Amino acid sequence: MNRVGVVGIDWRTRGPEGLADYTIPADQRAVRVPGLQREVGARELVYLATCNRVEVIFVVQQGVSVAAYRPRIFRALRGREPASREAECELRAWRGEGAAEHLFLMAAGLQSAMLGEREIVGQMREALQLAQEVGTSGAILEWLFSEAWKVGRKVHRVTSLGEGKVSVAELALDHVRERLEQKPGPVALVGVSPMTLHCARTLVEEGVSVFLFNRTLERARQTAATLGVQGRGLEELRQGLDFDLAAVVLATAAPGPVLRRADLERLAATRDGWPPLIVDLATPPDVDPDDARAVGLERVGMEEFLEIAEDHRQSRTAESRAARQIVDRALVDLDTKLVGQVLAPMLASLQRRYRAIAERGVDRLLRKDLKDVDDHTEETIRRWAQILARRFAHIPTTGLRAVTKDYGFEVLESFFAEADEALALELRRIREDESRALPSGVRIDTLPSSEEVIR
Repeated sequence: MNRVGVVGIDWRTRGPEGLADYTIPADQRAVRVPGLQREVGARELVYLATCNRVEVIFVVQQGVSVAAYRPRIFRALRGREPASREAECELRAWRGEGAAEHLFLMAAGLQSAMLGEREIVGQMREALQLAQEVGTSGAILEWLFSEAWKVGRKVHRVTSLGEGKVSVAELALDHVRERLEQKPGPVALVGVSPMTLHCARTLVEEGVSVFLFNRTLERARQTAATLGVQGRGLEELRQGLDFDLAAVVLATAAPGPVLRRADLERLAATRDGWPPLIVDLATPPDVDPDDARAVGLERVGMEEFLEIAEDHRQSRTAESRAARQIVDRALVDLDTKLVGQVLAPMLASLQRRYRAIAERGVDRLLRKDLKDVDDHTEETIRRWAQILARRFAHIPTTGLRAVTKDYGFEVLESFFAEADEALALELRRIREDESRALPSGVRIDTLPSSEEVIR
């Protein structure tokens, strides 16, 4: 597990707007993620971007420190060389158990702006699915993501951390409902993110007229058909509608505003004189706050939601502690699983070596001192020698599991380097490709979809 690294940035470092510098637009990720893997020199790589974080999870090359990946990732995502210490100041890095812990905390909702939110698991699922589709994932990351999802599921099953309104989408819906009480009317949703789709389903269930807009008209129509709403192209919203809207909820992965000032002026020019509420869930913003203010539109953005999130975080201290204990236990179990899986072929070789030594000893004994024993006695001696070999092998194999778990594989390598050259070479070969000792790649359909997680 020491080969796994994570380099990332979240909303706390530079605010939601600062994440835009590291965010690859969703429609470009299939092309750019393989290039990112090549540029940073990672054996496996998953790229995760949400409204409040960007994380690059990867398997390091042999002999390369995780610290060396920070400037590489900065350069690949920002498109320029970092200034002195700039990458180190903006990007945080984790390796080994720290990297696994970071992923587990994310899956549990303990690293989210809204403490306990469930959307992150669906977003992790989609990031892993993309990596599988473009060929940048592998056995190590697929196994680790699967373990992280198990942790998140257990936290939400055992604790009440995820109860109540813990997602940004739910907070957005509260603002929309409040506006609908004041001004009934249709609601426009822009983008086909998990958050907008969740809002669409909920509003439809509540009897609200919903229109789904997207930059690609065909995608809008296909997605809208599954929701039972109308799908339209974004350009139609920009040019002005022949009816008034009560609210516009936006959550796209565009690199900049999708509605400019002129578009907002047309939205604000309503027939009843009551402009729609703008709920902007995007990072970077889909609507520039200054533009909205200039044309008289009320806008609620990620800045306001993060303030609510901080208040929410303070009120959930006890549940956070319980969730943290689950994560800590999962990390201990992870070490045990990994040691067992990676050590299994090594310890099997050690046991074979004991049996081979016993067999050679019996052969010598039968050639010299017990030449005249009958076949039945010879078979009894051979069988008893193999039983003793297994019993003798049990002591070192049990001890090696424990010492490796407590002190790492380096201790095991030192032990075999002095004790047996052939076993030392075999251990080195196994360690150079840990992925062979892990289960085959996790099936993506065993993970929850974003929609299931949000619900």
